[in-house]
Amino acid sequence: MILIIIIAIYVNRKRDASGQISFIDKKKTGIIGVRLFKIEQGRRQNVRLLPLYVADHRLLLNNTIQLAAGEYEAKAYWKEKAKQTSDSVFEAQPIDQEKVYSLSGIVRFKLNKQHSIGFNLNFALGKLRIDSPHKDLLEINAEKNKFPLLISDTSLKRPGTIFSRSNQKKVWILPLTDEQIVLSINKDYKAAQRKLDVLTIKNQELKTNLDQTLSKLKKYSGKV
Repeated sequence: MILIIIIAIYVNRKRDASGQISFIDKKKTGIIGVRLFKIEQGRRQNVRLLPLYVADHRLLLNNTIQLAAGEYEAKAYWKEKAKQTSDSVFEAQPIDQEKVYSLSGIVRFKLNKQHSIGFNLNFALGKLRIDSPHKDLLEINAEKNKFPLLISDTSLKRPGTIFSRSNQKKVWILPLTDEQIVLSINKDYKAAQRKLDVLTIKNQELKTNLDQTLSKLKKYSGKV
């Protein structure tokens, strides 16, 4: 009986947030990230899987994605390292296209207008969690469901080597920015450059007109 109880406790510790059982050490392999669901008329329409930690390469990713105005759901996930199904991690995919394990509860939020929103994985107050430096921009109604998203998977409650001081130097940290943000910045830069070119031309015209006026005044003064 004692052996059965011990086995039951061990198996229960291997359950993720959705109740699924996995004996894989998620700290040492696979990808931890945040799932972003687009909500329309109360239903999930598509999903984005944003990686935040690639265990095999000890790589932490700080993701920044451009999100249109609307309603979204966010949830932490873990998945085995697999081939990327789209050209960009920021590209929306059909729901359930890839098998992932849930690591947390859900937070639902709204954006009143288009914004660049960042996500990162960190360790604070003894807990592994997913947070956003832009959470003040998110409209969240439920008091309990908010950022940071706490990782509830028992196998990840002790982050071990990911955030320990002795191994911090061995972890690579990489910012990952949505291509749409880069395109938007380039577009704004080109628009500003065009305005600067127009102002430069106008300034040159003003200088030319002023030089001509001064030249005429000098000639007039000489005649007087």
